Formats: sequence, structure tokens, C-alpha cells
Amino acid sequence: MVAETSTRRSDEQLESILYETANCSVNVVQGAVLREVAGLRLAIENAGQFAAGGREVVALIGGRPAEIVVFSGQVRKLTNLEVESQISSWPCVAAFT
Repeated sequence: MVAETSTRRSDEQLESILYETANCSVNVVQGAVLREVAGLRLAIENAGQFAAGGREVVALIGGRPAEIVVFSGQVRKLTNLEVESQISSWPCVAAFT
């Protein structure tokens, strides 16, 4: 019996590899690849751009063969996490009247 390895990762595992360099692809229905990029964060950014343009991204694939598969629900969670992270790193600006 051959042990199967899951291609799914928890949100925490994905957060930990968000900024690592890796081969990733942005995929639509039936596995068609829209773009290949050099990391999960870039794949998430591209997925957002394609979604804004009306394309339905169904998964991000990491590695060849697929070592990690991130489906649209987790992509949305990671997108929100990335936006929150960027906003929290902005310097505070005080307005005086």
C-alpha cells in the first residue's frame, strides 16, 4: 500500500510559506494555467487581478508535480491576511487642524 501525501495545507502552513520563492501557477477551471509566478504571494496577487478582470480562478498550484494546492476559499483568506498585513505596516499619519 502506498501512502498518499495530501496537497492541501492549513492556513497557518500557507502563511509560513507566503514569502518563500517557489514555482506556482494560477489555474482556472479544467486546470488551464493563466500564469506561472515565483511564489505564493505573487500567485495570490495575480489571482486577485484575474478575478478583478472577471476570470474565475479556482486554484493556485505550487510545485511540479503539484505539491500544494490552494483552492479559492483559502486564496480569499490569504488575500485578506495579506491586505491586513500591509495596512498594519503603514506608518501612522496624524492630521492637525
